[in-house]
Amino acid sequence: MAQEVIKYGITVNAISPRAETAMTASIPVDVAAKRDSQLTHAGVRRRGTPEEIAPVAVFLALDESAWINGQVVGIGGDKLSLWSHPNGSGRGVLLRRLVTATAARQLQATVGYELQSVGNKD
Repeated sequence: MAQEVIKYGITVNAISPRAETAMTASIPVDVAAKRDSQLTHAGVRRRGTPEEIAPVAVFLALDESAWINGQVVGIGGDKLSLWSHPNGSGRGVLLRRLVTATAARQLQATVGYELQSVGNKD
């Protein structure tokens, strides 16, 4: 989709959120423990909240993010990541809660230089 609509000035990105919600609260305790163990192994110290995910969604909808297209941004808890196709490639540590203004700076300073190529370049 990113390739199809960029000619109209439209960017297409995805967010891979990692947050506790009412839906994740219904996960059985043993499954949740295994999931949390895997996250700890991946360097995640805590899960996020929907409120912590929202600034990235807002930023990606702004004109200031026009330089980002065809990307998957992982966000949650203390981890901001850029996913390569199909694995995580860039990572940044969130030192504080993001707001829209800092989401722009965090993305550019931590994973912005690792944006993934989209489609063929020929």
